[in-house]
Amino acid sequence: MEKRVFIKMDDYYIPGIFCVAEKREKKSPAVILCHGFLSYKEGDGFMFNKMASVLLDHGIASLRIDFCSMGENRNNRQEYGILQMLREVECAYNWLLKQEEIDEDKVGLIGHSLGGRVAALSSSLNPCCIVSLNGALQNKMSSMKNVNQDDLNKQGYTIVHTSDNRSELLYQKFFDDLKQAEEINAINNYRKPFLIVVGEKDPTVLPKVGLDFYDSYENEKKDLLVISDANHTFNAKTGDYTKTLEMSEKVSDWLENIFF
Repeated sequence: MEKRVFIKMDDYYIPGIFCVAEKREKKSPAVILCHGFLSYKEGDGFMFNKMASVLLDHGIASLRIDFCSMGENRNNRQEYGILQMLREVECAYNWLLKQEEIDEDKVGLIGHSLGGRVAALSSSLNPCCIVSLNGALQNKMSSMKNVNQDDLNKQGYTIVHTSDNRSELLYQKFFDDLKQAEEINAINNYRKPFLIVVGEKDPTVLPKVGLDFYDSYENEKKDLLVISDANHTFNAKTGDYTKTLEMSEKVSDWLENIFF
């Protein structure tokens, strides 16, 4: 069962899709799905839409949300940045803990691309587990390609052209937030299960980013999953969901070992 929800935060609402089994004998484990850069709650190529169905087949509920000014989120685009995303994840996480259908001791985070970075930095919430899907996990990510620095310097914003042919405004705050986020080291103290998922043919966040993070991360409960012949969206944007579903099944199997 999927239902639309609107989670109150400050002076606006975080829109989401809450996916949970209608009939269950006990409370369900759950994950929050954190979308990537300039995306929205269904995920690039509807990746999270597909993933939520697979998770539910495994008895795992999910909440996918629109980050600041994306999708149905009506907050000001000038607030769009990783620090605001972290606040929204915290708000959504606390909301999910209060739902009667959910086992509050079994709530995790899953993030794709920039959302993978957000999920990792949200480890201070002490979630049951974290999954990074082609996550931007490197420490230094304040510089981005194809950004007009002159526009930013002159007018405080620039236009970014996305991979699905949208034109989006991006303000200086986004880059300032990235620099501040580099100082957040909550993940270094996180010792619960952490799964790094890497698309073997990801041209956007190179596989080396996830592999290097896995090698350097001092957590005995870390795991690595490499999906062969998969790009940044696990091929979801191509309309062929074979790799998206393969990834979703393997992640769900991993989560089952954590939750059940």
